[in-house]
Amino acid sequence: MGLLERYLLTSYLKLFLLVSGVILSVAVVYGLADLILFFKEKSLKVAIFYLINMVPLGFFILSPAITGISLILFLRKFIPKKADLIFQSFGLTPLQFSKAIILFLVFISLSFLFLNESVFPNLLRNIWYTEKIFKKKQDVGRLIRDLWFVKEGLNTRTYVYVGVLDTFTGTFLDLILITLSEEGKVLQLVEGVKGRWQGSSIEVDEGYLYDFYKAKGDKILKNYFLETEVKLSELEAFSLNVAHIRTSHLLMLYSKGAKLGIETDVYLAEILYRLNFSFFPLIVAVLILRQGFQTRDLKKTTLFLPVYLVGGWLFVVSPKIAVDKVGISPFYLMPLYLGVAWMLLKGLDDLRKGVRI
Repeated sequence: MGLLERYLLTSYLKLFLLVSGVILSVAVVYGLADLILFFKEKSLKVAIFYLINMVPLGFFILSPAITGISLILFLRKFIPKKADLIFQSFGLTPLQFSKAIILFLVFISLSFLFLNESVFPNLLRNIWYTEKIFKKKQDVGRLIRDLWFVKEGLNTRTYVYVGVLDTFTGTFLDLILITLSEEGKVLQLVEGVKGRWQGSSIEVDEGYLYDFYKAKGDKILKNYFLETEVKLSELEAFSLNVAHIRTSHLLMLYSKGAKLGIETDVYLAEILYRLNFSFFPLIVAVLILRQGFQTRDLKKTTLFLPVYLVGGWLFVVSPKIAVDKVGISPFYLMPLYLGVAWMLLKGLDDLRKGVRI
């Protein structure tokens, strides 16, 4: 790194840290006010635990705004003095001028992506549990309701429905099991009142069996077993809020969810959401730099910042909107992703060519 690049990066980092400190201080004050006014159980231990989890998560969530504001302040140090035009006259393009800053933000985005594996989900889960227990005084359970899955056998197919499953103890209530032949004929029907999921096996403790193949009436079940392809320890993740699950586990759930008849698009949407948010600061930076160097109008660039933040936020949450609100697969968003990629490449290319020359 050259002397000029080091100077520019140092100048930006000072502003970045200053803006981060101011915004996070406001976030801390808000968190303390929330704790004092709305938490039903208050203590110093709860406050420290709440803030320790909130501050790094707040930095992640507010990083696009921090990036944009600090970049505008950075440009205010150089553009009014026409320093950017002087550098361009010596062959230094805007991309070279801001290369160290862009590389720093690439590092930040990659760090966010890495931390989204487990650190940020754990922080979210800690805050969620703290608010549930100390703010709302609610019990936290690990129940899965209305679970459907299919068990493929030799010349048969078994459809299984579990009404309520406690993933902590493995006990369940209200099981319906229907076994069909290849031709679609019903061979067996099991109605389980209660039972247990142990390892990868389902054991029905109480219920009734109807054997249509042997033309027998119903009989009381005793020790009925069904082997599945998913262990209870893996199934436990299905009871968690998707925002609290490690990214690697989301990938596992996406691959295995289909075997259980569970809608897997929600896991893909969460993965894409984390990917989008990780690179959100970099997207904002490229747009601000391009706008600032192209127009050299800092008032206009400042007015565009909220537009970039709102537009970027809609892009970040678009996978969740597609799945939760519209009911379509995130794969239908491919044109949007291509458009954002083109916009970023176009912005970097404009910076490389020197938009004012």
